[in-house]
Amino acid sequence: MVIESAMAGERDGQAFGLLYRIECDARWPVRRLALKLAGSAPLDL
Repeated sequence: MVIESAMAGERDGQAFGLLYRIECDARWPVRRLALKLAGSAPLDL
């Protein structure tokens, strides 16, 4: 199972964008989490 989505918002007057990807196995435990905040390096856990 793979879930991908994006989020946009504002915090403390600063706009932000976030992309994320969650990979789970057939029993739903998360196997991988990847995050990418606009203007930043990706984080892969």
